Amino acid sequence: MSNIIYATICILSIFVVSCRKQTEGTIIARVGETVLTLEEAKVCIDTSQGPFQNQLNSYVKHWITEELLFQEASRKGIENDEQYQLQIRDVQRQLATQRFIERAVYGDTISLSDSLLMHYFEAHRAEFFIREDMIKLNYVIFNTREQASMFAAKVSRGALWQDAISNVQNDSTLQASLLYHSENQFSTKQTINPPELWKIAATLNSNEVSFPVKTAMGYCVLQPLDKKKRGDTAEFEIVRDEIRERVLIKERRNKYKKIINDLHRRYKVEILIPEATNTDTIAAQLYE
Repeated sequence: MSNIIYATICILSIFVVSCRKQTEGTIIARVGETVLTLEEAKVCIDTSQGPFQNQLNSYVKHWITEELLFQEASRKGIENDEQYQLQIRDVQRQLATQRFIERAVYGDTISLSDSLLMHYFEAHRAEFFIREDMIKLNYVIFNTREQASMFAAKVSRGALWQDAISNVQNDSTLQASLLYHSENQFSTKQTINPPELWKIAATLNSNEVSFPVKTAMGYCVLQPLDKKKRGDTAEFEIVRDEIRERVLIKERRNKYKKIINDLHRRYKVEILIPEATNTDTIAAQLYE
């Protein structure tokens, strides 16, 4: 939930709570006849900023201060002030608008097909670069050196990596020895696991099979498939998540523009500024 939503909910909560004399829930504070419940506090405390219990005391003190000021302001007749009423309407308007946008633009799941993502990538390929050295790897971990050596020898003699993995998985006598395997995955020095595999992978040529490497996890066999240097043009699979985020933002922006355009057609809109001679042009410029 955005900060705007939290702020507006809490403002309205204080207003509503202050107007009622009785409430349901676990009461945790009282000022005069007005009470604060634990349930109401949970609505207003943003747990992304820290554990709820750690923030509760501070929030209660803040609520008491605000309630004291509110009750005194009410006694002085502030609620009847025209400016106050305008501000309340502004808060309600902002909250309603924010809720509508969240539901209409962000609430619906936008389906992004692989072809759409690839089309965007092809059109913007020059914008995507490798930020750090990467190696595309096959690697497998066994619990014994013997099984790791047998696997490495088989692939070195020409067996396909995926076929060798399938043979192990389908052999009931070997299944238990296979601890982990990963195929066609790009890794960096920071993401490879176990981390000591990076130096070994960096020394191997493409498609070369390593000797069994003893690690804390077991005996590992590596096969680098491709290497990318920092600054190289990135492949689609490396930047797929970034592309998806870009396309999603673009699609949501287009969706927002369409909603605004539809609303312009649904409601009568007039711009009465004397200098404005072309209201359609002005309206279009407002929402570009």
